[in-house]
Amino acid sequence: MSDSLRALVVDDSGATRLRIKSILEKCGFKIIWNSMTGIESIAKYKVLNPQLVVINVPDIIGVETVKRILARNSTIKIVVLGRPGQEAYIGEAMLSGSTTYLMEPFKDEDMADMVWNIFQ
Repeated sequence: MSDSLRALVVDDSGATRLRIKSILEKCGFKIIWNSMTGIESIAKYKVLNPQLVVINVPDIIGVETVKRILARNSTIKIVVLGRPGQEAYIGEAMLSGSTTYLMEPFKDEDMADMVWNIFQ
């Protein structure tokens, strides 16, 4: 992968953001920003202009964040994260144009494989 790849990780859990950052670094991402909230992530998205967004969509705010990012760049790759019970929000994010989704809990290898497949 190119060493100019940039990613934005959006999750309210600091531990999850650090874990995903570590996975993405192993996949070749050099610039990784993280955000706790949808509103903050939209502002960071405008500055970073990433190729990948990994976002937790536990509610309608997460889905709206996905929609706003896709409205700015319809070709961006978005990986949606969710837990059992959040299928409706995950489905709406996918219908809005997200690239793929991953259910938590997940293995590091599963996310790495998903990212490799997206950017091959």
